Amino acid sequence: MAKIIFSLLLFFPSLLFAQAQVFPTHLTLTEEAPSSYLNLRNSSSENQSYKIELMFFKMQKDGSMKREPNAPNLLTDVIKFSPKTISLAPNEKQVVRVMATSFDSLTDGEYYIHIHFLPSVNKSEDKESEVKKSSSFSLTAKIAVAVPIVVRKGTGTLTGEVKNFKATYDKQKDLNVNLSLTNNSKFFLYGDLDLIAVTDKGEVALDKVIGLSSYLPERTFTKKISAQDLAEKIKDDKIKKIKVTYKSNAESAAAFDLASETEISTASPVKAKRKSSKRQ
Repeated sequence: MAKIIFSLLLFFPSLLFAQAQVFPTHLTLTEEAPSSYLNLRNSSSENQSYKIELMFFKMQKDGSMKREPNAPNLLTDVIKFSPKTISLAPNEKQVVRVMATSFDSLTDGEYYIHIHFLPSVNKSEDKESEVKKSSSFSLTAKIAVAVPIVVRKGTGTLTGEVKNFKATYDKQKDLNVNLSLTNNSKFFLYGDLDLIAVTDKGEVALDKVIGLSSYLPERTFTKKISAQDLAEKIKDDKIKKIKVTYKSNAESAAAFDLASETEISTASPVKAKRKSSKRQ
């Protein structure tokens, strides 16, 4: 049997289906605390080896990450980590130590890079003898994880703002929330976001996002809440407005507390264009 080995990249390192679980899922190094560590656990049922390296994934406007292999990054010469490779039995753990060796080349602000964990391919998974036995194929996924490492120099203030906040019901009565987070500082937004329904009886929590970050002057955030989930939370109450709060957490460079409200609109149906016909 021929086996095709491919890797998937995961930016949520604590999810259970990955061959590696990494905690914490975000690391900040400062001049006062230039070193820290990550815990790597083999969450698979087989022995695993992992290759560890620094990679730069650039945040896109929608919050997704895209690898930029040729983009210069000041942190490649600043960040050191150990070990570079790890072999673990099932459920075995290993500490990876991470350090910012110097801040001299950096101006005040925050910088980011990712530390990338990739399970290696075991030789037993890709034997030539198995390839010759059958023309069928088997897919084996190796799920890599990437943890953001933020390096902070100096202190500053954060001047974020919630913009373009919209809440819309679609045809299925699902609630779609869209907004933008802006930031004019050299430091990143990093905090917890809450979506709240303002009803006649008070406020009802709809959703919470822990550790939402923005490394850009402006990034968007979208969230869909199904009609079923909405009905279970709201019950027989009536929603007057949707409120969002975005507050700094302990790892943020400075305190911020952003909030905005909006009324819910209904998506306009798309009208079909009439075809003109000419009488013969």
